[in-house]
Amino acid sequence: IFAFPFIYIQFSLSLADLVCCIARASAMSLAIFDLDPKLREVQGQIWDRVNGYKHWKSELEKNEGGIENFALGYKIFGFNPSPKGDGSYIYREWLPNAKQVFLIGEFNGWQNTTPLKSEGFGRWAVELPAGSIKHKMQVKVRLEASDGSWHDRVPAWTKLSWQDHTTNLFNGVFWEPPANERYTFRYPRPARPNSLKIYEAHVGMASTEPKVATYLEFARDVLPRIKRMGYNAVQLMAVAEHAHYGCFGYHVTSFFAPASRSGTPEEVKEMVDTAHALGIQVLVDLVHAHCSSNSLDGIAQMDGTDHCYTHGGLKGHHSQWDSKIFHYTKHEVLRFLLSNVRWWLEEYGFDGFRFDGITSMLYHSHGIGKGYTGGYHEYFGPDADIESHIYLMLANDLIHNLVPSAVTVGEDVSGMPTLCRPVADGGFGFDYRLAMAIPDMFIKLLKEVSDDQWNMGHIVHILTNRRYKEKVIAYCESHDQAIVGDKTLAFWLMDAEMYTGMSLIQSPNHSLCVDRGLALHKMIRLIVLALGGEGYLTFMGNEFGHPEWIDFPRPENGWSYHHCRRRWDLADADHLRYHFFQNFDELMNACENRYGFLGNEHQYVVLKDEGDKVIAFERGDFLFVFNFHPTNSYTDYQVGMSMNEPMRVVLDTDEGRFGGHMRLEYGHGNSFPVLGGCQDRPHSVKLYLPARTGQVLARESLVQGGVKIVLGESFLQEHGVKDPSSLNIVLRQGKEMAKMGVVGFSEEGVAELKQNFAARFEIIAPGAKPIPSPVGPDGLYEVFFPGTYTVEQKGFLRAGGGDAATAEQQGDLAPPKPSPLPATIVPASAPTSAPTSPQKVAGPPGSVSDEADAASEKSFHNLPDYLSDAGGLPGMNRVSSLSAFDCLDLEDAADLRERRVQAEEQDRPARYGARHLSTPVVVVSSEINPWSKTGGLGMVVSSYAYEFAMRGHRTMAVSPRYGEYDNMTYVGSTKIWLDGQEREVKYFHQRQDYGPECGCDYIFVDHDCYRRPAGLYGDADTGKEYEDNLFRFALLSLAAAEAPLVLNLNGSTYGQDCIFFANDWQVGLLPVYLTHKYRKHGTYLNARTIFVIHNLGFQGKYRLSRFPLDAHLGLPQEAIVDLQGEDLHMQTDCLNLLQGAVKTCDRVLTVSPNYSKEIQSPEGGFGMHAVLQEKAAGLRVAGILNGISDEWCPMTDPHIAKNYGPADFLEGRAACKKALQKELGLNEDPDACLLGFCGRLCYQKGIHLITGILGWLLNDEGNGVTGRVQVIMMGRGDPEYATHLREAEAQNKGRVCGYVGFDPKVEHRMMAGCDLILMPSQYEPCGLPQMYAQQYGALPVVHETGGLKDSVVGLWDVERDRASATGFLFDPFEPNPFKARLYQAMELFHKNKAVFKQMQETCIRSDFYWPRAIDVYEQHIDWTLEDPAWR
Repeated sequence: IFAFPFIYIQFSLSLADLVCCIARASAMSLAIFDLDPKLREVQGQIWDRVNGYKHWKSELEKNEGGIENFALGYKIFGFNPSPKGDGSYIYREWLPNAKQVFLIGEFNGWQNTTPLKSEGFGRWAVELPAGSIKHKMQVKVRLEASDGSWHDRVPAWTKLSWQDHTTNLFNGVFWEPPANERYTFRYPRPARPNSLKIYEAHVGMASTEPKVATYLEFARDVLPRIKRMGYNAVQLMAVAEHAHYGCFGYHVTSFFAPASRSGTPEEVKEMVDTAHALGIQVLVDLVHAHCSSNSLDGIAQMDGTDHCYTHGGLKGHHSQWDSKIFHYTKHEVLRFLLSNVRWWLEEYGFDGFRFDGITSMLYHSHGIGKGYTGGYHEYFGPDADIESHIYLMLANDLIHNLVPSAVTVGEDVSGMPTLCRPVADGGFGFDYRLAMAIPDMFIKLLKEVSDDQWNMGHIVHILTNRRYKEKVIAYCESHDQAIVGDKTLAFWLMDAEMYTGMSLIQSPNHSLCVDRGLALHKMIRLIVLALGGEGYLTFMGNEFGHPEWIDFPRPENGWSYHHCRRRWDLADADHLRYHFFQNFDELMNACENRYGFLGNEHQYVVLKDEGDKVIAFERGDFLFVFNFHPTNSYTDYQVGMSMNEPMRVVLDTDEGRFGGHMRLEYGHGNSFPVLGGCQDRPHSVKLYLPARTGQVLARESLVQGGVKIVLGESFLQEHGVKDPSSLNIVLRQGKEMAKMGVVGFSEEGVAELKQNFAARFEIIAPGAKPIPSPVGPDGLYEVFFPGTYTVEQKGFLRAGGGDAATAEQQGDLAPPKPSPLPATIVPASAPTSAPTSPQKVAGPPGSVSDEADAASEKSFHNLPDYLSDAGGLPGMNRVSSLSAFDCLDLEDAADLRERRVQAEEQDRPARYGARHLSTPVVVVSSEINPWSKTGGLGMVVSSYAYEFAMRGHRTMAVSPRYGEYDNMTYVGSTKIWLDGQEREVKYFHQRQDYGPECGCDYIFVDHDCYRRPAGLYGDADTGKEYEDNLFRFALLSLAAAEAPLVLNLNGSTYGQDCIFFANDWQVGLLPVYLTHKYRKHGTYLNARTIFVIHNLGFQGKYRLSRFPLDAHLGLPQEAIVDLQGEDLHMQTDCLNLLQGAVKTCDRVLTVSPNYSKEIQSPEGGFGMHAVLQEKAAGLRVAGILNGISDEWCPMTDPHIAKNYGPADFLEGRAACKKALQKELGLNEDPDACLLGFCGRLCYQKGIHLITGILGWLLNDEGNGVTGRVQVIMMGRGDPEYATHLREAEAQNKGRVCGYVGFDPKVEHRMMAGCDLILMPSQYEPCGLPQMYAQQYGALPVVHETGGLKDSVVGLWDVERDRASATGFLFDPFEPNPFKARLYQAMELFHKNKAVFKQMQETCIRSDFYWPRAIDVYEQHIDWTLEDPAWR
């Protein structure tokens, strides 16, 4: 029996058949797993909902004629014409627990004279003779419930409800207007915009007057305003009937009835049709997360029980909303809800939905009391409500099948993975999710943080923090902020001066408060639009800083509508500063509509400078630059970019028409020349950045060509124009509308204004009759940027280069072909003539590296950690041990052990004979994979724990217990004196056995200070380190020192005679405590400590004056000589944990031999070089090249076409090369020299050196070398380089594969099939691909730096080096040395097969695996234990 929460299906199968079925099912896959392999960890629950969705689709197909037919419930229930065609009607209701039912109403004097008959399955029906009930008559259904109680209910499927003002209760309305009163739609649905810009509105409060506005008033007054402001969609709140006006439409009582306060159903249709005529999509708030608990007016307790449409009992009640929860997979409830979706789409012509409050639907807890940090256990645990998931999939599937252009937006605060992936891929099917963290961030900044303390990195993080390939709608403030009791952005910025400082007559000059408010209001809106998502939203009135809050009529305000309206008159008044806000919003959207950057996939953050408060990024063909500094302006500020073209300012927040100071006018009329590269971009410009300004720069070619107006076919038909050349354009200027010229249309309906950057004009028909625009002020048409514009339907302008463009048109100059990147690109660290140099934003303490942190800052999508370097830029993850199997298909540690045994039985050197295997190893770290990880540290520490245990040591790994970890056992506690008092810590234990007498004790230190959901080391939202980190990690160091003494594990403690591996600054106090505390009291006299530096850039520095050694850390004052360091800011008031560790530990190890040398130099020592040199003088500093995982073995690799070893590598590699060429679409040519690159697409990885010589590589110059080449490049990163990869492949089919992405299995196949692997990295502290390549017999071509130099033996002299060489090294980091060494490698492949083969065999026989690395570690353990203690 396969059990689902909603259905049981029984099969008659043999056990063998059942196993076979399960095996086939497990082999199935979904596209979401390919996009995010980490989802496979929770695939059971994902398959539950996917299979549930498929089950319902299948059942509906068999029993209901399909889901679309099933969703026609409104043709079964409610009032429908009888099939007899005689004018009679059938009324039907679903009331499963009713004993008897009557239809009552005006037609029968509200008497029980019209009984319904039971049809079975809870259905009751009655046929009403022709003429017995008339249009607009009010009705209710009266029923006797199963308990004998009587209830009057509004029909659940009623098409309209009216309030009886004598009782204040609602009645259903028989709404069947005669044919001549039914509204007929005239205009087609608009196409789905590429750049969705939503204007969120409430019809009832959309009037300037204090009243409830009507649908027709909204169509007449507000829709043209929305179109003029540049929005292409309107999202209507409170459309479905809700008895309580003040609920904002979220407590729906009649789901099929439009809110009657604003008009009739036919008027709703006219409003929607008017929007379509203006090219505006109409989305509606769909409230299916719950229904009103008001049973007198709504469907709650419809049949007298609490479980008709909803769940019964507590499960059916939402405690915070006081509403009822639908039973989504009850057959008739599902019909009701899906039919409701189809009803709004087809009856009213709506174009999509914002699904309200779906966080409540996704989880049994409704998200109450939960925080969501991104861990998949938060989304896919027992709290997941699979029934609701299935409904959302079915609803989205139905919507997109019925109306392919429809848009669905999910309002989810949790960030549920796959929410915005197609149903066919295994997702929920939404098109967008609301980016709800953005408005929260800006409110927090304005409330709590002074302007000069705004964190640029934090702002960018929140704006770009979205899941890969899942679109979001960005917005800077929500409608909730406009409600009484809260504040909009404008109110937070200007407060009382919203009333006193907005008149240009009374206050001709801005006050400081208003000046700040104007500037930041515009900057926030622009950066949110440009960087925050793939769509944009504003709530009506917020765009112009509406000065009044929303206060619905209620007893406390005397049922007044005074504050339940929108003051459009304020924004339209030229003497009030509100019009500056409105002008900017209009121009901002016009810019986006013209150029369409919001839908452009090219997105790259160039700069986030905390000191200068500058943010710069590319989006599409545009460069956006913001200076948030409140006082500092910068001249000649150099900003990197990918555009190799002069740049022009097309929009800035400081323009005079927006109330600005016009400090950027020069850039509007003059272009900025292209300069050399900086900030990891190939080109740059120098700009003036006034304080509190934002500017948008376009490529020069995009502002050329003037303005072209095209008369669309729909416009000509609408106005009956047969001859377009009979129409003319009359240009107007200024408030006086002075006539500036006349331009005629051609026969094709085209008028060209070649000299115009912008234009304001009339369209004049024969007889001097104007054809006014329903959108523009005074009936005029207006464009603000050069390009082609089409006049559509009633007279609105569609930008040819914007959201509706399908092809390039004349006047929209095509962007120039991307030029090859220059041979040399100036790195970000190179000196420039700019007055300030962009600074990297330091990551939280313990980050893997500055490089990884910078990569993370530039990432737009929130990819899974294992697909990115240190969880940052989408790139190549180089894991070092078991964690590698997360993204491959190996099943468990036993599989790893089996592969290791197989490999070690081959031709491998014997292990080092360690002399101290009986000495326990205690590995201490602030993180350990898979429980906690920010990057490489956690993964390497995990490898230590596994490898030392495999070698035979009794092994303990100690780390904080940051959360509730599975399969943990409490094993004891201890009390530790710290910060002036005793602290109790608890220990939790998990044992992992790897074989006989072989395993690791994982110990997790439990204390309240570690429970921080915002991050391990700091708050990811604020970017700030936790203030008590010194306490937290001092506690960890002491708890780790106590663990071997107090924990009885498997019958005994570890005891004093052990060796500690302390990793990075977080546990830097461990050797300090051993030296100054434990050994002075006779404990740990024989123990030793090895301190491993993974990243010297982070040292753990704190002020000594704030954290005295004795009172805070419990250390004697004499420890000051080890811990007191120097710092640029703290001077000598500096407590340096890493320095203390280096000075007191018994040995220092680093990640590679070269790195151990680099950190002893002034250039690479981060101020620690002298201390390390002193340590090295005592032979206590060394570097060990990290190992590679056992999966990288060609003898056992399951992902390559043919396994091979040293004896048969030529045949095996030939087969792998052929299979790789076939798989990637390359010509199957065994004689081509196949080059491979796999890594991040960024300057540091030297990708520009490869792309810069592709033409040379592929051109046959008759030398027998070049031209006989194929190239595979795989990676993610800089969009500029990604474009080069795609273009290279497109232009060289069969010879180049430019794979923009990453597939770990393809990486394995590249190592087995490529002849040369290219790693021209600028720097590489360790590096792993060069080691993978050698193990597979692919020769690496690398830059002579860091770990690359350590691991590759170069061929400098053929005869001298042929027996030892494993690759080719070049230096310096420039194109010509790289070309020369690559040419040597290719020439050897083509002309000296014997030497090439000899080098391959040397490579294959090399050993870079962890056992080899552990051999070196074991040597250092022996030396450390046999040497006297350092102190």
